[in-house]
Amino acid sequence: MKKYNFYGWETADVKDASGMDPREYYDILSRVWSRETCTPRLRDSWSPENITVGQCAITAFLLQDYFGGDVYGVLRPGGNYHCFNVVDGCVFDLTSEQFGDEKLDYSLTAKQSRAEHFKREEKKERYENLRELFEASRDEMLAWQEQEVTHIVNDKWIDFRKADYRFPDGTIKGPFYSYTKKDYVVVVATDEEGKLLCVKQFRHGIGQVTTELPAGGIEKEDDALGAAKRELLEETGYESEEWKQLLKVASQPTLSDNYAYIFSAENCKHTSEQSLDETEFLGVEKYSVDQVHSLIKEGKFQQPVHIMALLLKEHTI
Repeated sequence: MKKYNFYGWETADVKDASGMDPREYYDILSRVWSRETCTPRLRDSWSPENITVGQCAITAFLLQDYFGGDVYGVLRPGGNYHCFNVVDGCVFDLTSEQFGDEKLDYSLTAKQSRAEHFKREEKKERYENLRELFEASRDEMLAWQEQEVTHIVNDKWIDFRKADYRFPDGTIKGPFYSYTKKDYVVVVATDEEGKLLCVKQFRHGIGQVTTELPAGGIEKEDDALGAAKRELLEETGYESEEWKQLLKVASQPTLSDNYAYIFSAENCKHTSEQSLDETEFLGVEKYSVDQVHSLIKEGKFQQPVHIMALLLKEHTI
């Protein structure tokens, strides 16, 4: 087992929800503790060789977020408390190294209140900063590193490729397949009577005609809103002056790197006929919200991002 210098490391075997223990937290925090996360009164004492100085309270409360338990403090000269963690009888102090050879008495302690500590706005801000840095660094530890890449199909429609990846444990595995396509827009559009404007078209992936929302790709010269207005007009002949972007969301994170931009358009008015591309054969239908819910349950409204867009619109009105 790797050796550490913080108090209680030998028995710090409690686990968070993902199975990590305080030793692993120390490894991550040692990369993000800094002068900026140090308490202002001790910043002159902070150095890359003494990274735990001035970090005790925000670190202890961060660990409490993930491990539970209580935060206690050892009274120091001057009246301040040095904070540490107690979880199910397991005592550990990730920032004890700052005291060098001094041995703290962890039996003479007082329970610490998060609310009292965070009455100081600068301490709360340092805690939030440390947590953000910690989570970002923890995420980096989970990241795969792309190695060899082969482009199987690369044309104006799709870049379909396979790649090997180096995993966090150092092993290299593959192939993993992914693709790049245009970002696209999805429009939750309602007319002046509150009816949803939907389109019907054939989807060759499942070999069926489906009911869905107006949608389409974002061209290089477009912004997302401009694309949404164009697609609504071309596919349905309707226009709106009441637009709102609801969300930008990854379309298919497991396989694709493109994004869907979800918009709502209300009080749409019919202003023209459809203007479809040569491969588009669409019918326009109006439905109540309840009717669309029935279509979803019957398996006749099958685009998952479109279903998400409808539910999002219903819950953000």
